[in-house]
Amino acid sequence: AGCTVARASQIAFCVFGRHSQLTLGDGCTASHTGYHGYMAAEGARLVCGAQCSADQGSEDGAAGFLCIGPGSQALLGPRCTAQRYCQGFLAEGGGYMQTGEGCQALDCRATLARGNGSGHK
Repeated sequence: AGCTVARASQIAFCVFGRHSQLTLGDGCTASHTGYHGYMAAEGARLVCGAQCSADQGSEDGAAGFLCIGPGSQALLGPRCTAQRYCQGFLAEGGGYMQTGEGCQALDCRATLARGNGSGHK
C-alpha cells in the first residue's frame, strides 16, 4: 500500500513551484482533508501511480485532484478516485491534468478544465 495522509487541515499531497515534482507510488490515500487531496500548482508536476484516492474534503470548492496555474501538470495513473469533494478532478488557470483509464469521481462533480490555457485528457 502507498502513503496515507489523514485529517490534513489544508492539503494532503502538494507540490508547488516551477521545476518541482512530486512522484507518488500506487495506492496513496488522502482522507478527510480541509481542502484538496492532491495538488500541483504554479508550474509544478504531480505524478500519481495507480489507484490513488482522495476521500472527503470539507471546504466548499475543494477538489480531490487539483492542477492550477500556468505550466502545472497532474498525471494520474489508472483507477484513481475522488470521492465526496466539490470537484473530483480539476484543472484550471492554465493547469493540465491527464487521468488514467478508469479514474472516477464519486459523489462529487466530474472532471473539469476551466480557464484560459487549461486542459484535460
